[in-house]
Amino acid sequence: MNEFDEKLYLYSNLILYQFTMTNSILFFSLLICTLFACSSNSDTESLSDAPAIAGSTQFEEEAKIQTSDNRSQESRKFGNQTESINRKIIKEGELRFETQNIEKSLNYVKSESANLKGYASNEQIIDFTDKIEQHITIRVPAENFDLLLKRITQKAGKIESKNINLMDVTEEFIDIESRLKTKKELENRYLELLKKATKVDEMLNIEKEIGVLREEIESVEGRFSYLTDKIGLSTLNVTFYSEKEQEVGFIGKFGDALGNGIKSLLWLFVALLNIWPIILLGFSLWFFYKKRSKKKDKL
Repeated sequence: MNEFDEKLYLYSNLILYQFTMTNSILFFSLLICTLFACSSNSDTESLSDAPAIAGSTQFEEEAKIQTSDNRSQESRKFGNQTESINRKIIKEGELRFETQNIEKSLNYVKSESANLKGYASNEQIIDFTDKIEQHITIRVPAENFDLLLKRITQKAGKIESKNINLMDVTEEFIDIESRLKTKKELENRYLELLKKATKVDEMLNIEKEIGVLREEIESVEGRFSYLTDKIGLSTLNVTFYSEKEQEVGFIGKFGDALGNGIKSLLWLFVALLNIWPIILLGFSLWFFYKKRSKKKDKL
């Protein structure tokens, strides 16, 4: 290599070295600036976001508290509505006991029922061979039902059976009441339309609809009245009986034997009536046999 080439080579390496150093310095400078800028932006963003996050958290807490309050209010409202509902209960009971005096027990039951604004809707007495049994049905206001049952039970002698049945008809009662109100409002609208109708066919159609609606209203009113009566007045079926005194000694046994003999004779007579064709046929055969025997004796 000549002298010129060596100088050229040295100059080119020197230029390359300077260029490399310059680029490295610029690169590190840009890197430092970039890191500084990112750090500043991160601090700024974190500082600016802090109030927003805090505010958001506070808002969420307030929303939760408000939601909880609303739910509590709704729960209290629902609870108050549930408590305010007047339950519609039908009460029915059956009571059976033994007594020493039928008439005295009957008078007591009627007297206590009247004192509690009740009344006897049905009475029946049955005379059995060994006892006398009295049936009476009491209708009493629902609020006095338990008191009447308690008084009769305490006064009664030997309690044989007691059965109380409670039927909740609240849902049916409210449904019927709502249906009845709706149907009556619809009937009133039909009546208003009938007043405004001018054509005969329109009037006939409206009257037809009113007739159908009136039948439905009467049916619903019947069920509503039945439930109202059953709810307002509870029913208590009371049955009490008294054993008959059995006769003792010779006279009593003689009377029983005489009565049993008469009953046996009557049953025998009834049995003979049931087989009268067989008896008639047997009598005919016997008569025919006797008649034929007499003819043979004559020959």
